[in-house]
Amino acid sequence: MLARNRVEFAFYRGEDPAPSLAAAWRALQRTPRVFDLAQLHALEARIAVAGGAYAAAEAHLYEALQLARRMGSCVVLFSARLATCLAHLGQTAEARRLLADVRADASERSLAQLHLALGEPDLARPLALVAYREAWADGPPFAWFDELRLCTRLLEQLGLPPPEMPPFDPARSPQIPCEAEIEAFIAELAAARAGA
Repeated sequence: MLARNRVEFAFYRGEDPAPSLAAAWRALQRTPRVFDLAQLHALEARIAVAGGAYAAAEAHLYEALQLARRMGSCVVLFSARLATCLAHLGQTAEARRLLADVRADASERSLAQLHLALGEPDLARPLALVAYREAWADGPPFAWFDELRLCTRLLEQLGLPPPEMPPFDPARSPQIPCEAEIEAFIAELAAARAGA
């Protein structure tokens, strides 16, 4: 959904996502789709967490979780995020119950954030390092940008420097068979656009 993407871009750029959020909710009122509703609630929760508003995030994550269950979709990501919110809100018993439910399937970053929120940095550190390495992928510009940014922030919270990782090596990425033709076509389009 394009409206949700605008919210994400505003949020990633550090801009106020409120106007885009209002437009996204209006768009979903016209054509409500369960998947898009769940994703927008999850995005609202992420924005709330970034501002330290864990109670607001909790409400959105509960809604996203219910919608995901209704779709028969995977609920691990929403459950892990909800557990982290609950831990920040002091509801550690419920957070640990959710942790037990998602431990086998949640991402390392989600688990690291949850352990950190539960006051268990020793359990969070190795998970955060694994998550950073996975987010690095082949190295920028071929890394998971947002995930790498979140992992870097998590390492900072844990007092860890990012691990040394090899930079992207173009020699390890052979050209696809038609890559030269694609680049030539793009150059032609750019030249035509510049001349217009």
